[in-house]
Parts: sequence; structure tokens; C-alpha cells
Amino acid sequence: MARLRDSSEIKEAASLLEGLLGEQATGRYREAKLERALAALCERASFSAAAIVDERGLPIAARTGSMPADAVAAFATILGDALVRAAGVLGKGSPMGFSIELDYSSKALVRRFVVREVPYLLVAFCPQEVDAQPEIELAVEPLAAILR
Repeated sequence: MARLRDSSEIKEAASLLEGLLGEQATGRYREAKLERALAALCERASFSAAAIVDERGLPIAARTGSMPADAVAAFATILGDALVRAAGVLGKGSPMGFSIELDYSSKALVRRFVVREVPYLLVAFCPQEVDAQPEIELAVEPLAAILR
């Protein structure tokens, strides 16, 4: 077996492998990339949990620590519905996100973004003192790129 010498050969080999294994392998690969990105986000921003949820409330990827992934996804869906309803009440375009205090020490943030006309929600949980909004904004584009 020949050794791959540069990144173009590696990319070509990965492309061939994805073609051979089909969509199932591609989906698992994408999920793994998203989970690594969420883990890096949690580490960098001191988040206790983060998840990406689709428009039906199904978790696409999650880094939830001690929190159950289904509970995080359900919470994200509730917050996503609140975003849509707030837009209707205010008569404005759909808000992109907001944060909510869960108790005296923690908060949750939700950020809506669209990839190929499909809405997704990024939800994160962190201590009150963390300035999380810039981290959420920085994370959206790389996550969207993986989902494309």
C-alpha cells in the first residue's frame, strides 16, 4: 500500500472512502466532526453543555456532560419555539437568539441559524459570569460549514 504524501491525496482518499461507504458513513463522520467542534467550544468557553438540534427537535450532535442529550434537545426546542413566537409578537423578522437565566448561577443560550434552508438551533449552558454570546457567534459559521 502506498503512503499518502500530501493533503490533496488525503482529501482524495477520504472522498473515495466516503463514496464507497455511502451516506451512512458520511453522516457518522459529520456527527463526529460536530461533536468534536462542540467539545472544543465547551472547553474554550467554559460551557457545561452544548448541542445542535434540527427543526423537529432531534439532536444532531451534543456535548452534554452530565445532562441527558434528550433533555438538552427538548430544552432547545422550547427555546426555539419561543424565538419564533417572539418574532410574531414583535412583528419583526425571526430573532437569531437569546439567553435565559436558569437559576442564580447558570444560564442557557440559544442561537438559530440556517443551512441550505434548514433551520438549526445551537444551545449552550454555562455559568452566569461567562460572557458566552461572542463564543456562540464565533461557533456558528464553523458548525454551519460542517452541516453543509
